[in-house]
Amino acid sequence: MTIMTHLRKYFALTSDQRRILTEAILFLFSAKVILTLMPVRRVLKAASDTNTSPGEADLNVLNVIRWALSWAVRLSFWKNRCLVQSVAGWWMIKRRGIACSLSLGVRHDDRGKVIAHAWLKAGDFEVVEKGGDYLELYLV
Repeated sequence: MTIMTHLRKYFALTSDQRRILTEAILFLFSAKVILTLMPVRRVLKAASDTNTSPGEADLNVLNVIRWALSWAVRLSFWKNRCLVQSVAGWWMIKRRGIACSLSLGVRHDDRGKVIAHAWLKAGDFEVVEKGGDYLELYLV
């Protein structure tokens, strides 16, 4: 797709959709930079230290956040792996006062190679999908 096609689609969105999509792009970029400069454990520890009172998970809000993250991933020119998406989504959800959990896990592929993955859940709703049978090693 050309840049003009992306711009036409962006301006065809409602102002609320544009706002949350822009937030998702900025949070993805911030997460990518921070995860590049700092060890993962420090980023996750800093994220878990934020005190937000756990709010009720609104499925409409969570669906909009998942939509915005998936669109932002397609629009960005940098690689957004599952960890970057999960951290950005974590910030977006926490910003709205909703309780969520970020998990890190591993599994073996068909050739025995270890595959790592990060996923994000709010209640039973997967914002960044687990997408497989991963052994959960770390939960924030």
